[in-house]
Amino acid sequence: MSLNWERLVGQGRARDTGIAWQPEEWELVLAIAKKNSITVSLAAEFVRKGATLENFAEVEPPKPREVIEKEAKEAGVSFAPEAPTAVLEKEIIRKTKKVKKSK
Repeated sequence: MSLNWERLVGQGRARDTGIAWQPEEWELVLAIAKKNSITVSLAAEFVRKGATLENFAEVEPPKPREVIEKEAKEAGVSFAPEAPTAVLEKEIIRKTKKVKKSK
């Protein structure tokens, strides 16, 4: 049985598709979640953006799911409702880069 990386990424349990958190990164995700009373998946988004315990308040918060879904539709990304947010964000970037290159 293979791992469902997209699900793990969506749950914050992996850094990216095919890339597990390093032990110290995972400890940071859990510490940020606990200290700030947020979910592990949200804490993981902050860590992916470079957050640490010291600079957490300075890191721009992740976009709400509704905003990402709107951006995905505008970029022409077809997706299922259960598609992980992190995967949608990567697809938006991929689609918008293709559009810019073709212009």
